[in-house]
Amino acid sequence: MRRGAFFDAGGILYDRESSSDDYLRRLLRERGYPASLSSELESRRLALHRDASLGNIAPRAYWNSVLAMYGVPDADRAALEDLLDVFADAVIPDPEAREVLGELERRGFVVGVITDTIFPLERKMRWLRAVGVTDLLDVVSCSSALGVKKPDAAIYRDALARTSVEARDAVFVGHSAEELAGARAVGMTTIALHGDRGATADRAVERLSDLLRLDVLAISSP
Repeated sequence: MRRGAFFDAGGILYDRESSSDDYLRRLLRERGYPASLSSELESRRLALHRDASLGNIAPRAYWNSVLAMYGVPDADRAALEDLLDVFADAVIPDPEAREVLGELERRGFVVGVITDTIFPLERKMRWLRAVGVTDLLDVVSCSSALGVKKPDAAIYRDALARTSVEARDAVFVGHSAEELAGARAVGMTTIALHGDRGATADRAVERLSDLLRLDVLAISSP
């Protein structure tokens, strides 16, 4: 039996000083632009973000459209896009990530990442290298590469199929209520780490190292 431990990336293996949206609003306020959108424009932004997460829109094209929604003129957008691009690379690794993933590998688990991003897979791998875990990963299922995003069952099943792990033998570690629900729907055991309000999961932990004390991630009995 092959067992798998699959992780969300952002908010689990690494973080940033704030969300990209909060950072954008800070930039807008500093430059005297409105920092909020009407409900209609916010709905359009969310639809654009989904398209970007599916790999249908390049990141800079996405940000260009969003900046236009906020009323930023053409002449000012490129500089703000540059700042947003630099911010994306400013990941803060969880200092426990390498030790925990390495121990799970030692325990015989297949280890993988199931992640949504508006950036290409190559960019995501750059961030995971900054965390120091790429050599421990058996699979990275990425929304922008696959054209499907969580909580769609297809992205979880991609990771499972590529590692030959059955859903019943896999755990998914995440924070988003929607993404945890998607993992549970395909039959994976769910673990909430830094869980969002309203998130439900089979287990909940406060830090990565707590995972190593859970029965579902213990070394199998001989």
